[in-house]
Amino acid sequence: MACLPASLPAQTPEFEWAVEPTLEYDDVEPFKEGLARVQKNDKWGFIDKTGKEVVSCKYNYTNDFSEGLARVKLNDKYDFIDKTGKEVIPCKYDDVNSFSEGLASIKINNKWGFIDKTGKEVIPCIYDDTWRFSEGLASIKINNKWGFIDKTGKEVIPCKYDNTWRFSEGLASIKINNKYGFINKTGKEVISCKYDDTEGFSEGLAKVLINNTWGFIDKTGREIFSYKYSFTRYFLEGLAMVGLNNKYGFIDKTGKEVVYLKYDFTWDFSEGLANVKLNGKMGFIDKTGKEIISLQFENAFSFSEGVAPVMFNGKWGIIKNPLIYPPKPKSANISLSKPIITLLKVGETQRGQPQTTISESEARMKFGYAYNGIIMGVLVNGKAVAYNPTAKTITPEEPIAFGMGKNSVTVSLVTQEQGTHEETFFINRKEVVIKHQIHLLSVGIATFQDKKYNLVYADKDAKDVANAFRKQADKGIFKNVFVSTLLNEQATRNNINKALQDLQRNVENDDVVVLFLTSHGANIDNIFYLLAHDSNAMEDYTCVSFSEIERALSRLNCRVLLLIDACHAGTLGDNLIASGAKSPIKGIERALEDLKERQEGLYVLSSSLGEQVSFEDSQYENGLFTEALLEGLAGKANTEDVGEKVIYFHELASYVEKRVPELAKKIGKVQKPIQKLRGNATKLPVAVCD
Repeated sequence: MACLPASLPAQTPEFEWAVEPTLEYDDVEPFKEGLARVQKNDKWGFIDKTGKEVVSCKYNYTNDFSEGLARVKLNDKYDFIDKTGKEVIPCKYDDVNSFSEGLASIKINNKWGFIDKTGKEVIPCIYDDTWRFSEGLASIKINNKWGFIDKTGKEVIPCKYDNTWRFSEGLASIKINNKYGFINKTGKEVISCKYDDTEGFSEGLAKVLINNTWGFIDKTGREIFSYKYSFTRYFLEGLAMVGLNNKYGFIDKTGKEVVYLKYDFTWDFSEGLANVKLNGKMGFIDKTGKEIISLQFENAFSFSEGVAPVMFNGKWGIIKNPLIYPPKPKSANISLSKPIITLLKVGETQRGQPQTTISESEARMKFGYAYNGIIMGVLVNGKAVAYNPTAKTITPEEPIAFGMGKNSVTVSLVTQEQGTHEETFFINRKEVVIKHQIHLLSVGIATFQDKKYNLVYADKDAKDVANAFRKQADKGIFKNVFVSTLLNEQATRNNINKALQDLQRNVENDDVVVLFLTSHGANIDNIFYLLAHDSNAMEDYTCVSFSEIERALSRLNCRVLLLIDACHAGTLGDNLIASGAKSPIKGIERALEDLKERQEGLYVLSSSLGEQVSFEDSQYENGLFTEALLEGLAGKANTEDVGEKVIYFHELASYVEKRVPELAKKIGKVQKPIQKLRGNATKLPVAVCD
């Protein structure tokens, strides 16, 4: 028998639950001012840190609490509520934004001003647009130019810039002639406008873009280190997230990579920890890159106010930050009759299963124990496996090979209290058909802030497509179908970009991402833009650029199906022609070609190209493109092998390309869809017939 060591290190759990994973919400956002936004059945509310729903999920949309108040929308009405859910500022405004430095911007008759927390209008509504107050100043827009006012409404920096960003650390970024620089609070240009993109300063540094690569400068404009990365965020807690070749890590302020770029996605450090994603699972690392909370969650948000929402086994819970609330060690007084060793992970299977079925010939395994001890040996089918005995949980150094059928795994454990013990697990290997997951983001905008852009059926199109894919969850080829919708006022520019980023956090290599977009398109300076709810078709910064969509899709290491109805009705075409705008069509052709060059495994089906627009009609109560798409998904596209009942993308695309011109002809119009493919894009299953 092996000699026991003089002492054994105390083992503690990685974290403690503040709320066990029992919360049945579609989304749980980070905590702000003691409450977290939650979504259930497309409605929003708030919970506290015990998981109690303190503001019921009844709102069409909410913002986080800011300075004690939250902006909410119910039907077509905006209000401010307090933390009890009480309406404290009844809203008579067309739109409002959150409070910042005691003031909130409001919109009346397409003009913006500011109110205080009593609801009093303290700065009149005379501006075309505004940003929130920061460091005592707010940017405002007059006659397509931006400047800054103080809290009395005095214009302290004239409106002469093409765009501005809020003040941060005494400086604000400005845009002139498509180049960015920085001014101080007197309006003096202290860093010349020579950058392709930038944001505000954070911790003394600002990220800047030149020739599609990012670097950092200090407040004198000095380049801190060379331009290298395809993606970066600003510095927080001394580190900045960076990305290159679809892998992400962190650098310090000297440019040193202190966390190697190996993760599929990461987020900013907050309260000493950053959430990271690798191989479909999320966990938390510290600033040295050490894994503090193992990668075990399906979703996880950053720590805020000592806690973080996480999804485990399909339900949301709330965990405590172990750096702030050190977890308590578990007791070592365990009966010999109970299992003394726990199998934590085999491949992607759930933790704690004593017998597991796998399909891989090789698998990564992890062994752990619930109390003080040291694992002394691991045998697979009677043969020893090499491992690192000093780790808190044991991961064999090489993948373990399993034969077909039943395989035994025996683990030996030594403790001071109870000596040496063994436990055997059985791993059953058999051929298992791996089902994939669909992640659908369906965006449909029929009502716009500027009502002249309004459509009739775009929001219904998005809901109908979402429902069509939801029905695929139980039909045999998709393990799960995760659906997110952004409709009308939910589909702001910021919300669309956030939803695209969320896709990067949640998808795995074998998944399929479906992105359905139905709105207007606009061609501004030869660049294609998608109109959001709060967009102006003549101002690029209010729209979602196709380059933003392309960047988001290019970071997805999976197959992507893009369904786009970019110029949904003739209404916008008439408006744009009347205002002198160019045709949006050539812009989308160029954008789709860009996507083809950058994204592997990309499948694109567009409603129309060339000099056409896309149409909708009351007899279908859908856009023609959506009507054909729904028919095809319901089974009419299954033309090659009806007995198989599986509809592939090439079948769906062929059906839609044939069907849309037929529907258009019935209403006296001409419209022809087009498909584009790239990479391994030949046999993608998209649906199963009934």
